[in-house]
Amino acid sequence: MVTTVDGFEQPEVGEKVKKSKVSERQYAVEKLLESLRTEEGESAESTSDSRLFKHASAEKMFYHVASDLFSFALSVVLAYLVSRGIKATFYPWMPPITLENAWQFIPVLFGAPMVLIMIASRLNGHYSRFKGFWEELGEFLQIGFTMAMLSVAYLFFAKSDFSRLWIITSWAFVFALVPLGRYLSKHYLM
Repeated sequence: MVTTVDGFEQPEVGEKVKKSKVSERQYAVEKLLESLRTEEGESAESTSDSRLFKHASAEKMFYHVASDLFSFALSVVLAYLVSRGIKATFYPWMPPITLENAWQFIPVLFGAPMVLIMIASRLNGHYSRFKGFWEELGEFLQIGFTMAMLSVAYLFFAKSDFSRLWIITSWAFVFALVPLGRYLSKHYLM
């Protein structure tokens, strides 16, 4: 005996039914609906990571990009202050770091790598779909390390007298502050 529910054949209890195209379609639709419910957080086995939205709205993406911009700028400023203090304390005979001399190198050494890191982060989905902290951190460190090496290579081949201490401290601050900023903005937006 076979009953009909919403146009699909349903077997009675204890009756063997051969798989048909209708039951396969019904099974596929049920699986699709179940996966959609799971993505929306309606599943009973929801974890703490499912609280983090899978895809970000434009507003949330804006906050993450703004967080990265602020973290990069703060890194450069803090690195300037720290490297200037280190030079004044431990190397008083060396000429001090002046912003007048640095303005010509800032776009190449900090601006371009920042933009390239943000583009690579966007392509890896760091702004649109959120990954676990450690996975995103690993990808960011790979991208950041590559950009840091390109900055150092530029300094070497240009034979500039730009402060290498400032470069090193700025990238150290970038590797610390950008992931921290991303973590805080992600949890602020939850």
